[in-house]
Amino acid sequence: MQFNVSTLGYQNISISYDLRHSNTSSRYEQVQYSLDGNSFIDSTVFDGNSGDTWFNNRMIDFSAIPGVSDNANFAFRILATFAPDSSTYLPSNGTSSYGTAGTWRFDMVTVTGSPVPVPAAVWLMGSALFGLIGFRRAQS
Repeated sequence: MQFNVSTLGYQNISISYDLRHSNTSSRYEQVQYSLDGNSFIDSTVFDGNSGDTWFNNRMIDFSAIPGVSDNANFAFRILATFAPDSSTYLPSNGTSSYGTAGTWRFDMVTVTGSPVPVPAAVWLMGSALFGLIGFRRAQS
């Protein structure tokens, strides 16, 4: 699952989602992010160690990563990944076998951030301009 989400005008970006693993789906999920929308960087691996279970509020905080904030090309994706230190997939349910027909169900995928502060100089200039417009109208 891939999401291309502009963060222009926002900082302190984080993502969250709910995910339900079927018994035969990959137990491990890899979250990756991109600053250019094309090349992806590994971020977080989650362990879905129980089949037919919702894992709610998976959250990744990107606020400390330069380039995520105020970026028109920000993207992230969630992929099935091998078991740690392995080259094999494990099933979510330990008594099942991994199967390529296993499913994940996503819900509540959310990207949050806070507005990038307007620099004081821009605010002062805007205030001064508004004052001049107000003063000029008063003279009319």
